[in-house]
Amino acid sequence: EMKAPAKEDEEMKAPAKNDSEGKSDGAKALAKDDDEGDGDGEGTNGPAKPSKDRFTDEEKLLFANAFFDEYDKSDEAEGGSFMDHLIRSANAQSKEGDFGLGRALKTVGTMSAIASDLASYTPGDHEVITSVPTPKIHYPEGSDNAKYRMLNSKMFCPIDLMKRGDDDEDMKGKMDALLGDIVDFKDANNEELSYKNWSGRRFLLQKLPKNKSLDEAQHWLNKYKVLENAMDAIFEGNDMAAKVEVIVEYLLTRHADDAKDALRKLGVLPKVLDVYEMSATMEECSIGIGTWRKLVQCFKEFMQVDSISVSEDAWRKLGADVGEIKTGTFEYTKSKKKGASRTEKGSYWAMDPREELERNLSDIVNNYDNFDPSWVDAIQALYAGDHGKGKHRFACKTVLHLTVPGGKKVCETQIYPLADIKATKDTCEIFKKSIHEHLAPGINQVVHGNVLFKQVGEGDARKWECKIVDDKHADFKHPLNAKGVEAFMVGDLKFYSQMLGKEDFASAWCCLCQLKHAQWQGLADTPGVLWTLDLIKQQHDTNQEHGHTGADRMGVREYPYFDIPAENYIWPILHTLIGVGNNILDHLVEYADHKIQLLPGRQIILRDEVKEIDKEIADDEESIAHFTSPNFGSGSDTIRSIKVKISDCRGLIRTHQRSPELAPTVDVPTVEAEIEKYEKEIKSLEDDLAKMKENVKKLKRSRKSKTDAIDTIRSSRKLDNDSLYTGIDRILQRYKINRAEYHGGDLTGVDIKKLMHDAANIMKEIREYLINSLHDDSNETEQSIIDKCGNVETLLTLWDGILSNLHTRFPTTEVCDETQKFVD
Repeated sequence: EMKAPAKEDEEMKAPAKNDSEGKSDGAKALAKDDDEGDGDGEGTNGPAKPSKDRFTDEEKLLFANAFFDEYDKSDEAEGGSFMDHLIRSANAQSKEGDFGLGRALKTVGTMSAIASDLASYTPGDHEVITSVPTPKIHYPEGSDNAKYRMLNSKMFCPIDLMKRGDDDEDMKGKMDALLGDIVDFKDANNEELSYKNWSGRRFLLQKLPKNKSLDEAQHWLNKYKVLENAMDAIFEGNDMAAKVEVIVEYLLTRHADDAKDALRKLGVLPKVLDVYEMSATMEECSIGIGTWRKLVQCFKEFMQVDSISVSEDAWRKLGADVGEIKTGTFEYTKSKKKGASRTEKGSYWAMDPREELERNLSDIVNNYDNFDPSWVDAIQALYAGDHGKGKHRFACKTVLHLTVPGGKKVCETQIYPLADIKATKDTCEIFKKSIHEHLAPGINQVVHGNVLFKQVGEGDARKWECKIVDDKHADFKHPLNAKGVEAFMVGDLKFYSQMLGKEDFASAWCCLCQLKHAQWQGLADTPGVLWTLDLIKQQHDTNQEHGHTGADRMGVREYPYFDIPAENYIWPILHTLIGVGNNILDHLVEYADHKIQLLPGRQIILRDEVKEIDKEIADDEESIAHFTSPNFGSGSDTIRSIKVKISDCRGLIRTHQRSPELAPTVDVPTVEAEIEKYEKEIKSLEDDLAKMKENVKKLKRSRKSKTDAIDTIRSSRKLDNDSLYTGIDRILQRYKINRAEYHGGDLTGVDIKKLMHDAANIMKEIREYLINSLHDDSNETEQSIIDKCGNVETLLTLWDGILSNLHTRFPTTEVCDETQKFVD
């Protein structure tokens, strides 16, 4: 508030409220408004009413002339400018309860309208003002910007900082500079960075950086005590615990899942055990599901823990209530393209494939009241493996073909997991370090054994039991109750090459025959010699004996991992779908780039390089997520474990120093050396994490430089911002078809199916888009685009038919002939 003048003239003193004696005409005109209440208390006529925001021209004229009259009478007219006196006298009268001149002065529009005209006024020279001066404002009353009074006043802000438009970036900069100067001035004078609005409420402002990395933001929060300042400003009192409780409650209410995950990661909340950790705990403690259930109940009751593990139902899906679960951890080295490497930890669980097959078959046949082994036509075990998003999954699909009474054919199936590996890397080294030794014996027993159907129990408890028996069993060849099992392998070409002992040769050699890629491409009717397990083993022995390398090895590095026949490695329909579908789409995009839009080769190369960088970024971010996760064996979990060891060591030293008799055998130098070793391990892990984060930053900088180069090429050729590649993507997205980052920008199987299913509609849109985007210098025509899009549509439709027919159960000869026709 402005200060009242030190000296009060008798004629300037405010009379009592509602007493208009001695007031000028202007004062009398304005007194009415004050009598009705000044907005801060009660007037004589009842409760206060809001003061006027605007005055009529007549009131403004009376207002101005009233001040001239008061100014002429004042002894202080000689001291200071007219406006200085105007403000002082009005403030004094307002404070003394006079007719609301202070409130009138708050109307900046009125004040600025007369300010310049009165600034040079000399007492005694004035004539009665008969017109209102033009307001000295940037925007007239009623416009959107007029409500920002200080910015709108030309007296206080001569430059229109609120002007916005394509050519007004400089005004934004000037406003930023003004704000910066205000902040710096307040800081230099140790003044709180805050302001009071027109209603008198004060608000605290804080400097916060934008778009900082998490590490930089954390440093900023610590350095400037941002949260502490915010809590002190918002909350009253000094009870910090209560303030923190409010903040935590807010986070748990508005961001419940993320907040709980963060607290678990920091070790504040106990993490929820996954299937592996739950199984490993039960194995280590030699307890079953019943005891585990009691433990969970105790934790919930006494520790108020909502959940400590996955649900019992999720755990039972593993079959763990029957078979034994094997668990473990391992270390592996993850190498990068440029020679850098780091050590990571992985974990796994696995079950016995033989026991799980027996259990699932028993469940199936016991669902039939009068089952008889003679109904069984075939038993199949399809083993499958795949890696994605930091985990390798190994599962089995049991298929039982039956001919039930009446001649009806029935196909019963059960799908169940057999093993999981948590690791960001997918190699044979990891497979052998973890689940191979737990899976191979059981799968090989299934391959070489027979299923023996046997009834057990008495009366109502009588049921069928299925057991895998080997050729030494007396009933191995029982004519009615013993049935063989066909084992198959399902996966992608990389998985096949790994399981057959041909790692890293998925794209070089055929997984079924002995031809190289260059030999079988474009092959007519001259297939190569089919591989068998024995031929693969012979080739490996030859390689070892003669030291073969390169092509002489024919892709064979070691023996196959399982005894599943090579001819039973089913052609990967899903991955064929993905490969073929993406090849067709890539062909269309390449046609659009080179023939329609005539993109420079450099731009296409840069775009492909950006896609490769995106793969590397996704890979590194996956590693960072694995490292920072609270899961068992992660980098964060390892650091926490090491810190516990350090704490234990320091506890031993303290005990020895305080009470040597309690720890007489403690060798302090040895324990201190152990602590130093642990601290180095933590430092090494933290350095690994820092390197990963720095590499991601480096990759993102590289990516930006390449995208900037693409933008430069576009600008130089005066192209639209989007390439046809992007435009085709937008069309696909309208059909909910999206490129997946973890697939390197390719479409997944689900999206390829959508593309093939809606080929006609999608290609119609793409055809029209390409015709409208045809470059002036292109040799293509509207008809050639129609022909190309029609060809792509036909390809997609035919492959949709092929892949659909391949999934037909019990296909007829007609279905097989039709499928071959589609292929041809």
